[in-house]
Amino acid sequence: MKVIIDEQYRKFLVEDNLEKDLQLDFGVLSKEQLNSAQNGDVLQSHLGKKIFVLDASFVDVFEKIKRGPQIITLKDAAMISAYTGISDKSIIVDAGAGSGALISYFGNIVKPSGKVYSYEVSPEFIKIASENIKQLNLDSVVSIKNKNIYDGIDETDVDVISLDLPEPWRVIEHANKSLKTGGYFVSYLPSMTQVQIFVSSLTKNYRVEQVFECLQRNWIVRGQVARPENMMLGHTGFIIIARRLY
Repeated sequence: MKVIIDEQYRKFLVEDNLEKDLQLDFGVLSKEQLNSAQNGDVLQSHLGKKIFVLDASFVDVFEKIKRGPQIITLKDAAMISAYTGISDKSIIVDAGAGSGALISYFGNIVKPSGKVYSYEVSPEFIKIASENIKQLNLDSVVSIKNKNIYDGIDETDVDVISLDLPEPWRVIEHANKSLKTGGYFVSYLPSMTQVQIFVSSLTKNYRVEQVFECLQRNWIVRGQVARPENMMLGHTGFIIIARRLY
């Protein structure tokens, strides 16, 4: 898969081996141009506009995945992976899958030796998440189960349990049977009331290491001008990271 970038730095994903010419507002690119293009090539549309061609990165494809329910943002996914030390050997249990954004992010880190198991009860969400995982070529390391994690966890010796659920405290008993000593128990919650219930419900074998939100403010740097953008990516959710001590 390729990503093409126009003179205004807008990005468009392009499949390999196109069967039709590509028509966008900057002009037409022929299928022959695109199919033969290599990473770093500069093409020209029929309107004379420059088009830059790059091999699509994981982030390029991730940003274009199909949306169903609201996804966990890259900033939050990155913070979770950073504070839990996820690696290519990690075994991760997740719930719920939603659109598959977080499990895709995890899958890209744990491949090829790790594994991500995601619990989801909605057939609609399973379909969306499965399509996104396949598009990102992660179906060999990410598995989605049509099962309610409130009823139990099948896996054992798990490195990280990550929950995007309204009542994560209902999973604590199951986590005690599945999470390895030294493993991380993560919850992503929209309200502080839920955070307080979850933290107060954790058993004594856990230590809460982090409770935080991640705010992202981008800056505009143009010549001698440097100022923050008018809009920022503010509160999206609270992240609680607890570690099992014994």
